[in-house]
Amino acid sequence: MRAPSPPGASPSKGRVVRGLLLAIVAAYLLGVLTGDRVRTFLWPLAGGSEIELVTQAYTIITQHYVDKAAIKPQEMAYAAIRAMLDTLGDRGHTQFLTNTERELQQANLRGSFGGIGAEINVQNDRPVIVAPMDGTPAQRAGIQPGDIILAVEGQDTARMPLEEVIRRVRGPKGTPVRLTLQRPGVDAPIELTITREEISLRPVTARYFPDEGILYLRLAQFSEGANREIRRRVEEARGEGLRGIIMDVRNNPGGLLTQAIAVSSEFLADGNVLLEEDRDGNRKPYPVVKGGSATDVPLVVLVNHGSASSSEVFAGAIQDHGRAPIVGTQTFGTGTVLSSWPLRDGSTLLLGFAYWLTPNGRQIRDSGIAPDVVVELPPGTQPLTPDRSAGLSVAEIAERDPQLGAAFQQLGVGAAPVAAASP
Repeated sequence: MRAPSPPGASPSKGRVVRGLLLAIVAAYLLGVLTGDRVRTFLWPLAGGSEIELVTQAYTIITQHYVDKAAIKPQEMAYAAIRAMLDTLGDRGHTQFLTNTERELQQANLRGSFGGIGAEINVQNDRPVIVAPMDGTPAQRAGIQPGDIILAVEGQDTARMPLEEVIRRVRGPKGTPVRLTLQRPGVDAPIELTITREEISLRPVTARYFPDEGILYLRLAQFSEGANREIRRRVEEARGEGLRGIIMDVRNNPGGLLTQAIAVSSEFLADGNVLLEEDRDGNRKPYPVVKGGSATDVPLVVLVNHGSASSSEVFAGAIQDHGRAPIVGTQTFGTGTVLSSWPLRDGSTLLLGFAYWLTPNGRQIRDSGIAPDVVVELPPGTQPLTPDRSAGLSVAEIAERDPQLGAAFQQLGVGAAPVAAASP
């Protein structure tokens, strides 16, 4: 996906920055190539246009603000971009990434990076934990989705650029980092000191329960190759008498759309995985890829508020097809399709250019996916994973993680199945 090339720079510093600001807006307002579709918008150049307001304000600031040292053109340009995106109402998804942030995001999708192992975004000018990653220092320290990072090493994060927050949180393996967190529903701030590690994310982990014939699959992120690992685990379990699958996408922040389709197709025989609806209301279906490995196996899907983006595509497809009960709590509500738009300094716009809808046409954005069986976790309780459930019986699992226990119940293991709520 490419935006048009921005105009060339001029020798004057002021004109360079003004040109950058104009180029940023042009990249948003001018032609956009998305697959085989080209959309063109008119950029108003007449006097009194909104763009001229931006350049006029910039000129006044640079020429008259009393503290010359405080005038930082790149920071001003980046702040202007973020402010424009904030007005769109797609916070937490449509976003601006500096070159460093873009590289960090790509490293996350590749599954290897340094730090504490938590997905971070910005809400209301504060960095917020989207989800801790499985088996990482962040998860072991008890960090939860929705935790607000108030300070890093005592440094207030209010209005701190996300790139700076990430830079401060990440660091050499074996070194500590002190975080001050505000947890929703908890009055006093929480202070944690976490030792950094080299993070190698395993997108798929699993535990097979031979006595029950249940394969417990945990998908931490829809990263490259996740569907192949799921298929491998399913085929191994079939050889041991597989009778049911629990698919856990709790605290899964999403990932690649191609993997959302591929993973869903492992469990669906036909139909669509999702619909893509553009700004004009045109819809494009994304069909199931035939030949899934587990289309005939009883299934339960686990979700929570940390399930976002591709996780919601997956859960919505399973739910609309009536393939399996969805157990847990309401998902995050991220439902825009992102396209990457490179800017000339290496930074990037990730812009929502379409909506994701479930196969039945339900809107995911803001609404999220409502579970069929609502099960809350007690406050302060962390979801189990295949690794963290090692050695525990189904009864012990149900005590420590009622959502996972309810999933077993839906498959006829343990107590009687929990009654389904109206979605």
